[in-house]
Amino acid sequence: MLTNTANDSVFQMTNETIKSLKNSEGLEEINIILLESNSNSQYVYDVNHYIKPNIPFNYNAYLNIGVQYANSKFTCISNNDIIFSENWWTKLKQAIDKYNLDVASPKSTAPLQPHNNQKEYFKHLYTPDSITKLELKRYSFAGWCFTITEDVRNWLFPLDEQFSHYHQDIDLIMVLKQKNVNHGFVASSKVEHLGNKSAAFIDGGKMNNLIKTKQALEKKWAGYDMSFMEIE
Repeated sequence: MLTNTANDSVFQMTNETIKSLKNSEGLEEINIILLESNSNSQYVYDVNHYIKPNIPFNYNAYLNIGVQYANSKFTCISNNDIIFSENWWTKLKQAIDKYNLDVASPKSTAPLQPHNNQKEYFKHLYTPDSITKLELKRYSFAGWCFTITEDVRNWLFPLDEQFSHYHQDIDLIMVLKQKNVNHGFVASSKVEHLGNKSAAFIDGGKMNNLIKTKQALEKKWAGYDMSFMEIE
């Protein structure tokens, strides 16, 4: 998990995420790794590893550092603006076992955010709880909260650090597609994604980063099928 603890509001939001995760299942064997991009932060979190990388914010670079502390059979990569519902992991794990999943995504119960594509949003939100969709598309892959197996973690990392923030999730989907992973969108596993609230505190240069990473994405995956970007 990444955070930029710029103020009390971010601290409270991140703490709520951590608290909801701990309370969701009564998990005893859990290893929470938190990467802090505010090197001057004086806040303290109740986690297993609280790391302040000595480099400017780069989403993938931070994950590459954090994953070195991951040693579990499953690893969840999550935003710090997530509220985990009761039994979200039980439901996700049941689907992983039943369908032999390599990667699994929960369903968000959050209200519509203005930046969301409405068709994408409705296909995500209104998938019946009884369904696990065995597909890898933008609406079904929760880049803000997804779980991978140890095997996937071992070959997936290090992530491509030219995607420092924007388009990181699209590049990740393309990498997973090339490996033909079994991904499941588990609608019975529920979390509440609060809608990129943490992104508002990322340092400037957003537009330059957006253009740069879009160009990098197009160059890297030129000639590959990216039809998953389309919403049916």
